[in-house]
Amino acid sequence: AGEVPRLLPSSLAALLPPAASPLAQAAASSLDLFTLWALALLVLGMARVAGASRLRAGVVVAVLFCAHVAFFKLAPAAAMAGGKGGA
Repeated sequence: AGEVPRLLPSSLAALLPPAASPLAQAAASSLDLFTLWALALLVLGMARVAGASRLRAGVVVAVLFCAHVAFFKLAPAAAMAGGKGGA
C-alpha cells in the first residue's frame, strides 16, 4: 500500500524535491486531483441537501477539510520533525 503514491503521483507532493520538509510534504500530499474532485462533489451535495448556497457549503467544506489536514497530516508531521532535532 505504501507504493501507490509513487505509482500514480497525483498530488502536489510529487513536485517537491526529496529534501523538502516533512510539513511541506504532508501539506502537499493532502492536495491531489481525487481529493479536489471529492471536495467539489461534497460542496455540490451539501448545497443541494442542506438547501444552502454553494458558497456557504464551500466554506463549510473548506473549513472542515483544513481542520482535517491540520490534525491528521500536519500535526503528526510536525511531531515527527520536532522529534528529530532532540538529543
